[in-house]
Amino acid sequence: MNAREKRFRVDSKHALKAKLERGDIRGGYCISILNPDEPEIPGLFDAFHRVLRLRFLDIDSPKQHVGPGEAIMFSPEDLRKIINLYRDFIEDEQARIMTVHCHAGVHRSTAVALIMLSLHYEDPELAMEELIRIRALPLPNRHIIKTAERELNLVLMPTVDDLYRRFRSFVDDEISIDADDYLDELDQYDA
Repeated sequence: MNAREKRFRVDSKHALKAKLERGDIRGGYCISILNPDEPEIPGLFDAFHRVLRLRFLDIDSPKQHVGPGEAIMFSPEDLRKIINLYRDFIEDEQARIMTVHCHAGVHRSTAVALIMLSLHYEDPELAMEELIRIRALPLPNRHIIKTAERELNLVLMPTVDDLYRRFRSFVDDEISIDADDYLDELDQYDA
């Protein structure tokens, strides 16, 4: 299989759980990103060929952490695990889809997807276009992106800034987004 034929998907925890319950997932690779205290999604490890389980908070700085416990943040070690799984995915001729999910499918998962798409397309603009196609309003976690820039010698913050400006344009009613984007999922969250 040509590396360009690989597909990437970004989901929220709730959307992925619903797909698993319906039996819509059969094989592929998955990067599961949740808070350190969140339980596993039932059936996750049975549905995918390979799963990378990561646990860190959706914060850009330890100062943003509120609540009990340590501020567990994305680390260079997390990035190395992602890159290793990405390389295995690209080399696996049978694998077609890489799914990345976090709680809302907005910050952590889109940051990880942007990193992989940037490596995949070798062009931040193409990566951004594909990310927008996958997820209507991605808002990548800046700490994750800055870690990737530092560790992988990528230049992604201008792309992230463009995505945040795009979101601001949506909020200001300057652009419209299809009704079936992730905002519908956010209404389902308890907290």
